Amino acid sequence: MREIGIDRPRFDVKVSNEVFTLYFIPNLARKKYIDFWDKVEKMMKALKISNKKQRKQAVESLSSDDESDLLKEIIEVTLEANNIPYDENWWELHTDAEMQLEFVRSVIEGSDSGKKKVLQVLKA
Repeated sequence: MREIGIDRPRFDVKVSNEVFTLYFIPNLARKKYIDFWDKVEKMMKALKISNKKQRKQAVESLSSDDESDLLKEIIEVTLEANNIPYDENWWELHTDAEMQLEFVRSVIEGSDSGKKKVLQVLKA
């Protein structure tokens, strides 16, 4: 029998007083990360509109709490994919939005840079 993905390198991420040992970032987390940044970029573009009325309309059409929900979903999906139960209460008590974003960026971008290094070694 061939087993896939069991020998992945593990990495630790410390958030507040907890250390999370991760080894797998699921595609769903990556997709939600792309969706998150898409929403952020659209909002930043809307904020640059010089016409005050148009800017207000654009910002209002984009305004929602989706971004914080997306961050929570990315964290939950990532933790559960690594067999770590997601405790929403802990995340609400021990982190703020900036820490959650930092965790998500660290985990997703960090795991991607590791893959790039592996691919570079394999191509050499």
